[in-house]
Amino acid sequence: CTSSDNYPRFLRQHWKFLKTVVNKLFEFMHETHDGVQDMACDTFIKIAQKCKRHFVTVQVAEVMPFIEEILNGINAIICDLQPHQVHTFYEAVGYMIQAQADTVVQERLIEKCMSLPNQVWDRIINNATHNVETLKDPECVKQLGNILKTNVRACQAIGHPFVTQLGRIYLDMLNVYQVLSENISSAVQQNGEQVLKQP
Repeated sequence: CTSSDNYPRFLRQHWKFLKTVVNKLFEFMHETHDGVQDMACDTFIKIAQKCKRHFVTVQVAEVMPFIEEILNGINAIICDLQPHQVHTFYEAVGYMIQAQADTVVQERLIEKCMSLPNQVWDRIINNATHNVETLKDPECVKQLGNILKTNVRACQAIGHPFVTQLGRIYLDMLNVYQVLSENISSAVQQNGEQVLKQP
């Protein structure tokens, strides 16, 4: 969808074409040519904002809402995306989930949507429970940051119903922040404030 409202209107009126466009965008999300993945993610979020209700209702000749198909294949769709593109993807899916009026269905969609980041989160927390030193690993800290950014972007789109997901990670998140804060304080004491300027 572009800034003109004609394209979203056309897509809303022609479900099969809308689905074809979105599936083509998913193909582009695997394309390594410079800028294609960004374009695909940016277009996907625009379509999600303008046509969100169409993704959460069963369309003619379909057996389930398209959001279900997207969430069933989410791992395969996003596997080649960079973290910032994954965040955009989750925000786009969040807009679709936000359009679901049935709160029970919406809660299930949120849980399904956040399943992949939650699996990684749970693994990191489990490892840290056995050995807190794992939270000093830069790759682990980067993964935690990306998971939190994914949660933020999905939350911005979904709004208040996302509270169930936040409740799931809240206590672990506080503990992680406490440990990371202590790690930073310790690094500053040992190496001076210049350590704060490191990536």
